[in-house]
Amino acid sequence: MKFIKCLFLVSVTISSISIFSAPFEAHSHNEKHYSDDEAMAAQVANGAPESRFLGFNIEEINGEPHLSATVAAPKGLQYLYFDIEASPVGLLAYNETFPRTHSQTTLKATIPLFEALEKVQRSDFIEISLISMDSTPGYRLNSLRYNRQALLELLESGSDNQDYSLVVQQPIDKKGNEYGVLDSVIKYCMNHDSVRCDYSYLNHPNFDKDGPLQFALPFKGEFTLNAYINELKFREDLTSINQVLPTDFEVWLDNDLFGLGKDRSNAKAFLSNFFTLTHNKNAFTNQYQTKVQWNIPWQHATFQQGASYKRATHAIWSMNFAVQTNRYGSFQEAARQGVSRSEYLNANIIENINFSAFQGTADSLLKLSPMSVEF
Repeated sequence: MKFIKCLFLVSVTISSISIFSAPFEAHSHNEKHYSDDEAMAAQVANGAPESRFLGFNIEEINGEPHLSATVAAPKGLQYLYFDIEASPVGLLAYNETFPRTHSQTTLKATIPLFEALEKVQRSDFIEISLISMDSTPGYRLNSLRYNRQALLELLESGSDNQDYSLVVQQPIDKKGNEYGVLDSVIKYCMNHDSVRCDYSYLNHPNFDKDGPLQFALPFKGEFTLNAYINELKFREDLTSINQVLPTDFEVWLDNDLFGLGKDRSNAKAFLSNFFTLTHNKNAFTNQYQTKVQWNIPWQHATFQQGASYKRATHAIWSMNFAVQTNRYGSFQEAARQGVSRSEYLNANIIENINFSAFQGTADSLLKLSPMSVEF
């Protein structure tokens, strides 16, 4: 089990609820900003390779803390530009042109932590835009809203050595290398079980020696955010909201992106059973806090795609959370304060939080091990 220091030492529990406690659907956050994106998206070619934002980290560069942002660039991409705005000012930007034969890679941009903190503290919202071009040529725009509070807490953790809690219980590096030394790599083995395999399909609860190879990993963990999350959003909740990625557990294997909910006929019906939200209120600051917990047992956490068993020496895996927050807390609490139904609805905000694992993050505050998949 991996622990990251917890900031929330004193709190009073006021409720413990499931993710379906919110009685109303959310309005899109800052909808007036969508028009330009939608106009641009009309020019996008559907066949362009998909790029994906992989999250923020804090790292040291020349002895100084920096905020880094990482993006996955798929094989076949000719050009990628990504821009992160702490509205109303820019935060990070990066662009790169790729050779024709390049493989999947990750791109990273950095900014000194004190500069990033100053910008985010003054921001209204965080918006991430990725523009890519393939050899067709075809253009694709991916744009999403990142949860400002989550980024702010990460930045503040880098300046005062405290951070919001993240506990990853599964999947983890359990066995290490052939000498039994933990090597911070999760090894998944398809058709053998050696001392180096952290997870082997031969040991899967639903293993069928006459059936097809399966790729499955248990997912269990939690994190806490200084905000009231009244609901998690899944694919079916976001059909009309283009700037939010759905809650899912994803794995990049070579150039393919797989997700536990991505290819299921109803991602919400499957994934929502495995989440719990617990709400607290800090006794000193009177600030809402939400603990997000997930527990997907191994027998249920099978990736459905047929090619997901392929060998990959440096797979990336990513946990994405689409969170709906409300500054008033629960609707019941807001009603007691005289907040109307329409006011509460208009205060709902839907944004993303992402934790990812890939090469080069061993010293990150968010210690999520990369993976390898072997036969």
